Amino acid sequence: MAANKCFYCTKSGHHAKDCHKKLVDQNQNTGRAAVTDTGVTKPPEITFNITADNMANFLKDSINTINPDLKLSIIEKILPMGFLMGPN
Repeated sequence: MAANKCFYCTKSGHHAKDCHKKLVDQNQNTGRAAVTDTGVTKPPEITFNITADNMANFLKDSINTINPDLKLSIIEKILPMGFLMGPN
């Protein structure tokens, strides 16, 4: 305290209640947009845990809310060409 160092980052010139690193760390932990050390705001990182079961359940639950063109687009992107046609 006598050296006027922050108890959070240990740098001198400010106190923990005014610590920029503490603010950045807290924002990253809460999922809010964080101010980086350069002062630039960046969005929180989002990770997805998509399994085949999660995707199947989502499609089952929302199939009636998706317009027909989007349904076809999803099917074309997921299934290989000719999958629905069966063997020749």
